[in-house]
Amino acid sequence: MLLSTEAIVGEIWSELLNLDKVNAYDNFFEIGGDSLMTLTMLFNVGYILEVKLRPDILMDAPTLGEFCQIIDRKKSEALNADPIRIIHCERKGRLPVSFIQEQIISAELAGLYNPEETRSYCLDLCYRIKGLIDISVLDKTLCEIVRRHEILRTNYSVEDGTIFQNVNDAPQSLLHVEYLRGQTQDERELV
Repeated sequence: MLLSTEAIVGEIWSELLNLDKVNAYDNFFEIGGDSLMTLTMLFNVGYILEVKLRPDILMDAPTLGEFCQIIDRKKSEALNADPIRIIHCERKGRLPVSFIQEQIISAELAGLYNPEETRSYCLDLCYRIKGLIDISVLDKTLCEIVRRHEILRTNYSVEDGTIFQNVNDAPQSLLHVEYLRGQTQDERELV
């Protein structure tokens, strides 16, 4: 059996105010409610009915009936509202940079920051892999990582003093294979 909003809220008010029954015309403050109880009641009602309520709502509608009408209206509006959607946007052309990107690039352009001396925002990593490697799988894996993280395929340009970022297309292949057969170990290390 589904309970009406008035029955649910009435039960919460009764329990909180230690009353046997509350009717639609009872004023929350006249039957024993205070500011501290208001906050407790709003939390309980909001949690149970899954609705966000501010304290001023009770000030404008202090009777059980009026208060429940506002809750029902809020729930109806929430049901009829358009859902929040993440919209895909085209990442082509000149795109604005973030504040931090602008600061770093401006400092580099002004000669105040040398990325070769300070690697606080870049980490160069090198790994030696031993054993058999499926080069095509490794290449596809690296391409997928770059496809998913556009920062790995972004470069920056300056036009009329404004810094822009350009997101390049995902690569189809990244690896360049050099066969080192026939070379000594020392020659291999130089490559």
